[in-house]
Amino acid sequence: MSARQIVDEVLLKFAHQIGLPKLQLIEDELGLAFDDNLRVHVIFHPTTEMLQLEAEIVDLQIINSDLYRSFIAFNYHWSEHQLFFSLDNHRHKLCLNRLLHAESLDYELFEDALAELLTQSESWEDLLSAHIAMKALPSQFQSSDLIV
Repeated sequence: MSARQIVDEVLLKFAHQIGLPKLQLIEDELGLAFDDNLRVHVIFHPTTEMLQLEAEIVDLQIINSDLYRSFIAFNYHWSEHQLFFSLDNHRHKLCLNRLLHAESLDYELFEDALAELLTQSESWEDLLSAHIAMKALPSQFQSSDLIV
C-alpha cells in the first residue's frame, strides 16, 4: 500500500469515528476546525512521505522577539517532544507541528498524535494568551508590581 493510501485509509477511519462519511485530502491538505480558535491542518508531503499535523496557536502580530527566542529554543529540543513551532505567513499564525512517517502510520498513532497536539496547542494558547493579557494591563495592575 502506498503512503498516500495509508493516509487516506487513516483519515477515512477518523472520519467515521467523528461521524462524518469521509475526510479527503485536497491538494495534499485538509483543515479541521475543533472550535472557533483551534484549527489543525493535515498536510501530506508526497516527496518525503510524511504527514504533518499543524495546529494554529495565536496570531503572529501579538508575538514579540522574546517569545520568538523561546520558540527557537523549544525547537532546538523538538525531538524530546516530537513537536516544533513554525510561522505560517499566509494565515499569520504561530503553529505547533507534529510529523508522522506515513509508511508506519496507523489509526491509533494518528489519533494519539492528534490528541497530544490538541492538548499541547490548548496549553500553549492559554499560556500565550495569559502572557499577552499581562502585557496589555496597565503597569499598576501587573503582578510583578504587587507587594504581598
